[in-house]
Amino acid sequence: MSQHTHEPPSDNSHCLEIAVYDVRADAVDRFPERQAAMHATLQTLPGFMHGERLRGLSTPTLFADYITWASREAAESAAAQMPAMPEAGAFMAAIETMRTFAHLPVAAPTT
Repeated sequence: MSQHTHEPPSDNSHCLEIAVYDVRADAVDRFPERQAAMHATLQTLPGFMHGERLRGLSTPTLFADYITWASREAAESAAAQMPAMPEAGAFMAAIETMRTFAHLPVAAPTT
């Protein structure tokens, strides 16, 4: 029987940022524009690789973002810079509840 081990990812592994949140009902109609503007700004930051903007199918106030960064350092640097970004104020003001915000290392695929 083979035994699986879970080794920690190396320091240079990609980092996935996941944010899942509820948007205030009075801000939901314009929120996709705010979300797109925030993503456009994040794309200009060093280490940005890919991003997805998501919205709940049965819950119109549920949104999520997942972004792949080149490294944990790039993800953490972007998060630290966000409060100073002009787009961040309107984006964050529309969020009622942050359900999840996490940085997760992307481990190499197992064989």
